[in-house]
Amino acid sequence: MRYLTNYTHPPIKLYYRIVVKLVEVGISDDSPAFVVAEISANHLGKKESCMELIDIAAAGGANAVKFQTYRADTITLSSEMEDFAIQPDSPWAAYGNLFNLYSEASTPWEWHFDLFRYAKSKNLIAFSSAFDESAVDFLDSLACPLHKLASPEINHIPLIAKMAQSGKPILMSLGVASKRDLELALQTIKDNGNPEVVIMQCDTNYPADISNSNILQIPRIKQEYECITGYSDHTTSSLTAIVAAGLGAKVFEKHLTQESSKGAIDAFFSATETAFREYVTDLRLAEAALGKERFRSPDNESANRSKRSIYPKKDIRKDSIFTSDNVGVFRPGLSLAPEKLDWILGKSAARDIRAGERLSEIDVIE
Repeated sequence: MRYLTNYTHPPIKLYYRIVVKLVEVGISDDSPAFVVAEISANHLGKKESCMELIDIAAAGGANAVKFQTYRADTITLSSEMEDFAIQPDSPWAAYGNLFNLYSEASTPWEWHFDLFRYAKSKNLIAFSSAFDESAVDFLDSLACPLHKLASPEINHIPLIAKMAQSGKPILMSLGVASKRDLELALQTIKDNGNPEVVIMQCDTNYPADISNSNILQIPRIKQEYECITGYSDHTTSSLTAIVAAGLGAKVFEKHLTQESSKGAIDAFFSATETAFREYVTDLRLAEAALGKERFRSPDNESANRSKRSIYPKKDIRKDSIFTSDNVGVFRPGLSLAPEKLDWILGKSAARDIRAGERLSEIDVIE
């Protein structure tokens, strides 16, 4: 495959946001949070388990489900060399080497069509992380609406170029990415079609420590690269997602597993059915609390009732003078605004006015 890239020293502004295809799937700065349930390797080798996880995602309030599309021999080598051994302190150390792990963890390609169709029947968007160029072609044949670039693939320039050439929006996790990795990836995307991009803050420890979340990266990324931002969450709580929502993240990814998940490869850091539902609920509540960047309407009667306004303290006869003895500033705020107090004092009443009756400017003789 031929791909293009021309990375030198890119300007700060690498990507200019024009969201069209993202809006079509429900992702924009003006839309509710887009929550992705990551199925990953929690299928226990059974397609039926994948479908059950899709059911859990739908019941839990997700917008989408995401899979991982690779074969063991397209992601690593079948080798006993030291480079391919899994480190002893890894939670996956029992698999010995990368090839064994990925052989067990991969989602068979022949399942994908049924999984995508089943997710659609549950009103969920289905997409996947492609880990090599052939996987991109395969996913495009399924009309996959988005591509996800997993964090460890941030330096896989041929893969990034292939994704960009498909014209589909790309969700990319930072995780292990340096600034140069990100900017080279973005430049490659620009040079190969410039589809829309969502950049997602991420920590690739499993489970992730909250103190390593670095959520403050989100507004920085949003400003510097002019793109929609998200958060790929590997923590075991909803706290970091709530903070991320407050700082502008719009796409959230959370690994999902079943309550009875014994043997699932990624279960130890994934949200169970109950935890996932609570996660989405917390996120939606946080979003509701954020609201909009706006002041209260000046015509909001409920708010005005708690404010103050000018009321007559006594009955005032027509042509009588308004003084501090017969008018004052009191709750509620449904009469003449307090800012008019100096204006009204010393002027005459245009009609007979009862104590406690609302005033307006037409009641005052200039």
